[in-house]
Amino acid sequence: MLGRGPARLNRLQRRYAQRRHARELAGSQPVHLVVFDVLETAQDGDLRRRPLRERRAVPERLFRRVPARSPLTLAMQTPDPAVAEEWFDTMAVAGVEGLMIKPADSPYVSGARVWLKYKSRQTTDAVIGGVTGSLHRPAALLLGRYASDTGRLHYAGRTTHLTDAQAAAVTPLLVAAIGGHPWPAQLTVNWRSKPTGYHQVAPLVVVEIRADIAADQGRRWRHAVRMLRVRDIAPNEVPLDLDLETENGHRPFRRTLVRSTMRPWGSGAGTGRASTGTRCRPVGGARPWRTP
Repeated sequence: MLGRGPARLNRLQRRYAQRRHARELAGSQPVHLVVFDVLETAQDGDLRRRPLRERRAVPERLFRRVPARSPLTLAMQTPDPAVAEEWFDTMAVAGVEGLMIKPADSPYVSGARVWLKYKSRQTTDAVIGGVTGSLHRPAALLLGRYASDTGRLHYAGRTTHLTDAQAAAVTPLLVAAIGGHPWPAQLTVNWRSKPTGYHQVAPLVVVEIRADIAADQGRRWRHAVRMLRVRDIAPNEVPLDLDLETENGHRPFRRTLVRSTMRPWGSGAGTGRASTGTRCRPVGGARPWRTP
């Protein structure tokens, strides 16, 4: 978590890229170390075979000696589903992407998928500005939102690979852009990719999507979003920037157990995630988190 405002992973990544200047940046871009588990101490020895509920007592004991305003922070954890639900409902606005669900009786098992990620997802609308694949069979949609400060359509993210049914729904509506387009001929479609070519289309078609709350600099969705359906509304009725709502409507958060595709830092619960130590089992085909 860096500075004031919502916790954003991209802030931490930029700070890490400048780690050679950590001493100079400590004042302007402070970093907080969030501790969620302890695997070994000089006093307790190797804790990995002990269940989570017993391991949790160790960092709680150690943190009694940590000053209140220290950059060291003990991650929130609860065995109470009602408390976890309240965290989920109230902390998304602070940039917390969701919950990590861990079996309370589980030891630490390196490389095993024993945790679940319970993510906040939002349903909203976006304008199609381009496609990958082809105009006859788009593979993914490149989506835009109009900026509140400039009024220009900026690139906001991409969809997951379209199913045949999704592609069939949008293909008849796509019109190749003629005489200019608000985006460059190549786009960096996600935070890890290099600029790539795509097919520019006239920004006339609106689709309903489901996205998680992770965003890069408030300008684009960090992860691929899922197309739900074509919307019969005009592009100027779509919320601005990455807002969820307009003056005439609202798109609520939804709870979703999702498959993890990223390896965790440390043993799993990343910065800005609350966790629950509960008895649980995978639900709805979700893939548990993998510990390193």
